[in-house]
Amino acid sequence: MSSYDPDAFVVDLSPAPLPPLLTFANLNIPPNEIHRRAYALALALERLPSWPVSPPTSKIMPRWPTGKMTPEVAGRLLGYLLVEAPTEGGADGIAREIMGGRDESVLEEDADAVERMAVVALKYALVFFKHFMQLSSKYPPQDADDSSSSSSSSDSDYTKLQAAALHRDANTCTLTRSTDADYYESLPPSARKSSISNVAQCQLLHLVPRSLVKDERAVRMLRAWAGIDVDTDKDGLRGCAGERLENVLTTSASTARNFERMRIWLTHVQGDTYRVEATSRPFLRDVPLNPLTLSSSSSSSSPSSSSSPSLPLPNPVYIGLRRACTRVLRLSGAAAYIDDVLRREEESGAPGYEGWRGRGGGVVDSEEALDHLDTLLFMYACGCGEDTDVY
Repeated sequence: MSSYDPDAFVVDLSPAPLPPLLTFANLNIPPNEIHRRAYALALALERLPSWPVSPPTSKIMPRWPTGKMTPEVAGRLLGYLLVEAPTEGGADGIAREIMGGRDESVLEEDADAVERMAVVALKYALVFFKHFMQLSSKYPPQDADDSSSSSSSSDSDYTKLQAAALHRDANTCTLTRSTDADYYESLPPSARKSSISNVAQCQLLHLVPRSLVKDERAVRMLRAWAGIDVDTDKDGLRGCAGERLENVLTTSASTARNFERMRIWLTHVQGDTYRVEATSRPFLRDVPLNPLTLSSSSSSSSPSSSSSPSLPLPNPVYIGLRRACTRVLRLSGAAAYIDDVLRREEESGAPGYEGWRGRGGGVVDSEEALDHLDTLLFMYACGCGEDTDVY
């Protein structure tokens, strides 16, 4: 039973119009004129009742999206990308992408400008944010091109990391404090005291998804928007495919699922203390303490702990990234769009954005696929023909 009022930790993230004036969530980012002009374009796109009737002159897009990725959703996605930018550099980068070299902030009947903004919105939805919102949280998601040896190595890395994370987190789910089921069963009957009231199968939640670390285009977006460089970052996420203690939380399976479905997230308070926030009260039912303080149990579990450093805690930058992604996708309405794409992709067995064939019959590489919106149309078409609207 919780000792706090869950309603105080519920945040309504239903799709919402962009605020009329730009205010960054990170109060340390001072809005400049380029930020404001880009935001004005996002507001203008949000207000468009429909995509233009005539296709853009560039011929990149032979027709306009017709489904859930409406101008309203695209405009909100771009606007909230600005609002929730974790860093000033990220805000600058998104603003430049939205502006595309334009000096004015009025769309009017400029189909090419609308197309450019649609491309940016789709890239972030289908290439970057897609990694944070998975239909299945089961580990391990084996890569299609993994050899048996590399897969075995990946499993071994995960097993070692999970053991270290469980040791750090006292063999419990970080949020619910449920004892890991495997650890509980390893205890002698005399040690299974009544003080252990809740047991759950625990697993690792990767704050920066493993799949993203392996996706070069998404890695560049991560660097540009969030200021996280998986190659030079102090945690070295690229070299270990995201398998570092700084990048994981120990959670129950249901808690991991709620994170990946963007129902719960952590908001930093101070130090290692975080609020556990959720979209509705039931998702906080199993969270006994709120706010909670992350701590490493390694120093108290070893006789020689006085001379041994504690195992590293989850990086607050990565925790903040999860929160920002949740807010952007929920508030913009893009979460429903990505969910639909993932569902159709899973049902049809369609691959991701690599390996699709272009109009000329040649294999389209990821760079070409992501720079040409017509390829994006076919990418998630689930086998549909060229003349089928797939959004």
